[in-house]
Amino acid sequence: MKVDMSKQYTCNGKPVRLLCVDGPAPFPVIGIVGQEVCMWPPSGDSYTGPLIEFRQKRRLSGWLNVYPARLPVAYASRDEADRRAATDRIACVDLSRVEYEIGEGLENES
Repeated sequence: MKVDMSKQYTCNGKPVRLLCVDGPAPFPVIGIVGQEVCMWPPSGDSYTGPLIEFRQKRRLSGWLNVYPARLPVAYASRDEADRRAATDRIACVDLSRVEYEIGEGLENES
């Protein structure tokens, strides 16, 4: 991993405020953890505590009409999902139960 200023990180479970990633070698990554100024190598690894990328969890919103022999269809509200439901609907799923992280499942894409 290479530390990136556009991402958020934690160190030992605490949020890190990155100040720069181009400081003097051998520890060019400089940030603040609590009240302490800390330094890391470009990889973010450290025996005192590595930088861990923090990816905020988010929830989907909407309702999904599910059918036995075709793709499900998503709607913004339960009312709309009910109004547009076909007679073969087998479920109406509340998507707010689904959590995701930005970038999830995209790790291997370039």
